[in-house]
This record gives sequence, C-alpha cells and structure tokens, in this order.
Amino acid sequence: MKKELKIGDKVQIKDAQWDDIERTLDEVYPEGMTDTQLNDLFWFDFDTVKSWAGISDYPKYFKIVGPRKNECVIAVDDEDEERQLKDVTHDCEVTELNENQPVEADEDFCFWNVESFIYDEDNMYDSYSIPNYAICAIENGDFSGLENEDIDNINKFLADLDEAIPNGYVFDWDKESLESPYFSSNPKFGLPADCVLLRVYELKQD
Repeated sequence: MKKELKIGDKVQIKDAQWDDIERTLDEVYPEGMTDTQLNDLFWFDFDTVKSWAGISDYPKYFKIVGPRKNECVIAVDDEDEERQLKDVTHDCEVTELNENQPVEADEDFCFWNVESFIYDEDNMYDSYSIPNYAICAIENGDFSGLENEDIDNINKFLADLDEAIPNGYVFDWDKESLESPYFSSNPKFGLPADCVLLRVYELKQD
C-alpha cells in the first residue's frame, strides 16, 4: 500500500505517513478490511486518515475583498479561526487560495482583527453615531417630518464635514446597525436616541 497518493489535487501521502496509517489500521481493524471498506474509508472519512498520518489542512489562506474594494490575505490555523473569519466577512468577497498560488499573509490583519480591514479604518476620516431619524436627510436630502432643530443639527453636521474635508467624502452606513439601531446617550447631534453608525471616508485624489 506504500506509494505517493494525491487526493483532490491537494493532499499527498508519502511513505513515512503510510507507515503510520497502516499501523493504525492494524490497531483499529485487527481482522483486516475488505477493499470496499478501505475504499469507503479513504473517500468518505479521509479526515480521519489524514489525522492518522499527521496531515493538516491548515494553515489556509483567504483573499478578502472588502466593501470598499480593499484587499488583503489572511491566514487561519484551524477550523475555529476559519469559522470566525467567515462569520465576520459575510459582506466581503472571500476566496480560498490554493497551495499552488504564491501567498503571503498580511501581517497587520488576522481573523480576530479583520474588521479593521473590512471598514478600511486606516483610510477612514471618522465614524459617528447618527440618530436614526436623520438617515434619509443625510443620504437623500429628505428632511420631511423633521423638527426645525433637527434640520439645523443635520445641516450643521454636513457643513462641518464640508469644511473639514474640502476635497469631498463618501458615506458608509454600517449595515448591522441599519438593521438593528442601537441606543446612544451621546449621539453626534440631538438628544439621546436610537442610532446608526456612519463611517466617513475622504475621497482619494488621483
């Protein structure tokens, strides 16, 4: 049974590892196995065989493309890290890189701080807790139904941004808080209210 085997164009089992597999098979199946049993083991429970041979699927490398089209490569060392990474990057384009692609993980990011990459915090001007009632006014210029004081507060907020960022800026509303606003006792303007997180990015100059 000793030979080099390539499974799914990914896993290679070499002679020394076959020794470990054969030894474990003798212990687990002292009466031997039929060809069908052996075939089923390798096809349907290959993770067990790999564990006998000391073979790991990790580290894995994932290319992450964020909502702002920023990119990075992040390495994960086990299933828990992979699951956490995928939980956080559900709004991103995530591609697993195969072993034939030259990859190098970004040192500044890993599975537990990937949010700073997703939100492009290095290029973010600032973020604000914005009262829920102000979203339409800021996004679409729709001030209908708002009190005069609220309108004045929103216009001042936008005017301050115009002055602080004369080259222009873009808004990025936090999707999670849009779906489930949070209460803030100290929003950017106005009285305590249910709020949405707004991130502001300065337009990049060519």
